[in-house]
Amino acid sequence: MIEIVKESLTGLRLRAMADNLDFRNQQALNANMSYLEFLKCLIEDERAKRDKNAFHLRLKVSGLNPSKSLESYNFSLQPNIDVKQIVSLANCDFIPAKGNWS
Repeated sequence: MIEIVKESLTGLRLRAMADNLDFRNQQALNANMSYLEFLKCLIEDERAKRDKNAFHLRLKVSGLNPSKSLESYNFSLQPNIDVKQIVSLANCDFIPAKGNWS
């Protein structure tokens, strides 16, 4: 029965749901989950996988190098830059302070 459900999910392009079906089914049985809780977990798996794939696609299309980071940037190349302000902006310190970024 579970293989039929997996095939149907795969046919509907719900690959993450199909891949996680065995695990989620066992989890539901062990935790006495309701049908809706079980379905919610499967849907969350699918959504998370799609979000991850979409992020990786956007990153690839952007042409940005994911190995580059603020921590690895050589600020000595731009001596006029206020490093503390850049780090503060990157950490979004201005949000809890309810201030502006300037």
